[in-house]
Amino acid sequence: MPLGVGAVLQARLASLEVFVDAEPPRPMVVPAEVRRVLVELKDALLESTDRLLSPTLEQPEPGAGLGKALASEGYLWSEERAEQTAIDVAVRSLPMHRERWGVTLCVLLSPGTDCMLAIYERREGALRRSLVVRSDLYDSIEGALQALTWAASPPDERDRYYVLEAHTHPWPTSNFRKFWYRALAPSAEGEAPIVLASAEDSARWASGFRLEAELDRFSVTFDVWSNDGPAFQKPKTHAWGKRGERFVRR
Repeated sequence: MPLGVGAVLQARLASLEVFVDAEPPRPMVVPAEVRRVLVELKDALLESTDRLLSPTLEQPEPGAGLGKALASEGYLWSEERAEQTAIDVAVRSLPMHRERWGVTLCVLLSPGTDCMLAIYERREGALRRSLVVRSDLYDSIEGALQALTWAASPPDERDRYYVLEAHTHPWPTSNFRKFWYRALAPSAEGEAPIVLASAEDSARWASGFRLEAELDRFSVTFDVWSNDGPAFQKPKTHAWGKRGERFVRR
């Protein structure tokens, strides 16, 4: 059986050097062909997910079901072979929402990953994408979405909500990282969400993100290395509250 378009793109990406050393202190760079292939692979992955997701949502483990369905179309799935460019898949429902799910798709790219998030909702029997978080055409390693973590606010009385996402970037030799986070609301075009708030920070990263998203506030917490002891790690929190239609940093 011939490979599908996405599987061919995945194999092509595996043959390329994704992150190339640059003259210090510049971060590793991403060649133009890699940028193009990554965009096309992500497009293909989303199109495949559009087709394959619905029946897996009734399974006990929808993430595994979607991974197996992608593997049946020729994609390299990380649960079967954790190799360069393999796809890691996670699916979970949005708490307190009616028939909404978040799908995280990560491409393994040594020394890290590049992830994207798609929120799907079922309305009038049809499953559709309502919001997508992804990074495209970046020219350095700092553009990849590593450790993408997300939480959704509860819906309001008009079924409006937002998604809080946080991520860092791959890095081969150090745990000093930049962090970014955004509160994003669906728009008429799911590929271009509305940015309600965004910020960044940097630190010696110790562990991932803990997110809380409510209708009137959100927070992003991550652990950083510290010289204060005794554990040599301490949490760092960014808290935001709603003022009118906008979120502001507290």
